[in-house]
Amino acid sequence: MSTDTLIRSGEAPFPIAGIDKACKTWYTVCGDLKNGKTPLIGLHGGPGAGHSDLLPLFDLYTSHGIPVVLYDQIGTGLSTHLREKMGDGEFWVEQLFFDQLNSLMDHLDIQDALTKGIAEGTTKSPEFEAAFSVFFERFMCQIVPVPEDIAKSFETLYGDPTVLHTMWGNLPFGCNGTLKGYSVIDDLHRITAPTLIVHGRWEPAQESAVEPFFKYIPRVRWHTFEKSSHFPHHEEREKYMQVVGGFLLDN
Repeated sequence: MSTDTLIRSGEAPFPIAGIDKACKTWYTVCGDLKNGKTPLIGLHGGPGAGHSDLLPLFDLYTSHGIPVVLYDQIGTGLSTHLREKMGDGEFWVEQLFFDQLNSLMDHLDIQDALTKGIAEGTTKSPEFEAAFSVFFERFMCQIVPVPEDIAKSFETLYGDPTVLHTMWGNLPFGCNGTLKGYSVIDDLHRITAPTLIVHGRWEPAQESAVEPFFKYIPRVRWHTFEKSSHFPHHEEREKYMQVVGGFLLDN
């Protein structure tokens, strides 16, 4: 099937503080953004190269049913140009393009359901719960169905959320409880015992969050379980016991 009949183009308003003319983001979409599959948004290179070399990505719609969105960053291609900002390093910053992407996603109504739910306080909506279910299966526990022991822990966690909601808060992502702003990084150098850091490759806490523990604890090892998310002692149980058991016997 040719993608030609599946393509539409348009412009989305993108107001920029300090710019007195109407700025717009030019975009083109291949496929149905409401077909139930997460769209792919192509970010072109350069900076300033435009969307054209990414057009083969439209094949993903005909081959896999994945809608594809391409657009030109501000100052590029068919989007608004700002030649008067030549050489203005304080204007051409990363945040400008983050803002443009978010603005385009809002215009096309494809803002992430998790982010939108948190921002609007609609975390009990069917859309949020469906998105969180996908997040859980990818980044919390990749075993389906969830092992009974893990399910019981969550039953305990939410059966009486007094401690959780007081210390962590009531946000699925991000802390707004008494632990907000807490960090142990400044004290890590005081840990003198041999220490093993274990980390799932698909863990929500990314490597950048784990790295300070490896950097500042004096006697430390770090093992990443490549096929695990938040529960490697379940997801790679045998290998986990080998790694942890070997470390304990060595120390």
